[in-house]
Amino acid sequence: MVEFFAALIEPSGKIDMAYKIKVLVVDDSALVRKTITDTLSMDADIEVVGSANDPLIAMQKIPILHPDVITLDMEMPRMDGLTYLKKLKAEGSPIRVLVISSLTQQGSRLAIDAIEAGAIEVLSKPDGSTSIGALASKLAFHVKAVASAKRKSFSFTPSVAPIKKSPSMLEFGVSSRDRRLIVMGCSTGGVEALRYLLPQLPNGLPPMLVVQHIPAFFSKAVADRINEMTPYDVREAVDDEPLRAGLCLIAPGNYHLMVVRKEGVYRTRLIQTPPIHHCRPAVDVLFRSAAEVANYKVHIRLLTDSYADLIKENAIFPFRPGMTASADIQTKSKVNVITVPLNAVTTRDSDGKGKDTKVSSTTNNNTEKEPVKEQELNEVVFILQKDNKVKMVKVKTDIQDLNFIEVAGLKVGDQVITGPYSIVSKTLKDGSLVKVVTKEKLFEEKK
Repeated sequence: MVEFFAALIEPSGKIDMAYKIKVLVVDDSALVRKTITDTLSMDADIEVVGSANDPLIAMQKIPILHPDVITLDMEMPRMDGLTYLKKLKAEGSPIRVLVISSLTQQGSRLAIDAIEAGAIEVLSKPDGSTSIGALASKLAFHVKAVASAKRKSFSFTPSVAPIKKSPSMLEFGVSSRDRRLIVMGCSTGGVEALRYLLPQLPNGLPPMLVVQHIPAFFSKAVADRINEMTPYDVREAVDDEPLRAGLCLIAPGNYHLMVVRKEGVYRTRLIQTPPIHHCRPAVDVLFRSAAEVANYKVHIRLLTDSYADLIKENAIFPFRPGMTASADIQTKSKVNVITVPLNAVTTRDSDGKGKDTKVSSTTNNNTEKEPVKEQELNEVVFILQKDNKVKMVKVKTDIQDLNFIEVAGLKVGDQVITGPYSIVSKTLKDGSLVKVVTKEKLFEEKK
């Protein structure tokens, strides 16, 4: 079972896109200032109202320009970006800050310090090799997100003494009684939210997988910092890692994180398929994969409109403690569609191989990740031919229930291969010879 928790963020000071977002660019490099200015000026919803080569000049311009967002470098003469962030925070400034800095393995700790000091988001600084066209959509996207993000300071006191780790070694697989997973997705402002939430969770919870939209090299530092505050293990995810209770894995920057079932155990999978909504990792990839491998609970949000008439001033409230109620839950359904058992559907790469693209095992080390060839994963089923050989057929899936999933690409009468997950997902190939047996015989114990 995978539990989905949807955090619906209500923006504070919501930005009306009829009103242009005013941006002040602060960086000591004239080239970087021009690159950011030219890039943001390409978006009709953003107006760069000025620039400054250090925070002292920025402080003089703010009362005149009234920016909504500041893009801020970290290393500058006279006053560094971190000091300026702390000053803005102490003053209670409503201006939102997007840090654009050179992020390396060494500089990522500084990036966390920037988040703790009040920055909403951190991005890698564009360099001379990066074209304005390539930066345009991503940079504008993050400026808009920062402009509309709810600015909230979470109050918590990190533990000073080292926290004793005592993780449970129970692996959560499909054969376990407890098949729960906890998956989380965070975007702009999410690092600070994670630093507040995760230290408050107890040890022994089901495995947790977290996708935070985050630059490369930053994710490991975030995981390491949070790990210092929690009684359970928090670390950057690596490929093909078994999941267990008391473990929280954060997706590495520039890699999508998925959960798969392998040999009866939930494991991680890291891939480098294209970004989704300008993000890699993207929460969409994690959530979809979790839904595919586990049953899941749906947490329902009650709309205010549905009970607004009951909470009007002087209204007689009809409900009392202990009363029961029923709710209508609308779900999607279809009739007269072709369905197959859930475990009949698997994935293959564009070459038809069952092996997925792997990432370097050095993901968690200080060495740079090896480049990974991106492979398109196709959903497929295997259908039985007259000669008892199987044919791999590409399909498109849609809605599902606990046992069956809708597919397009098959016709009525096709016999699909189903059986143990490891066989369908890894062993079967196009043209494989199979023997049809009853379900009872398939799962009988060998003597």
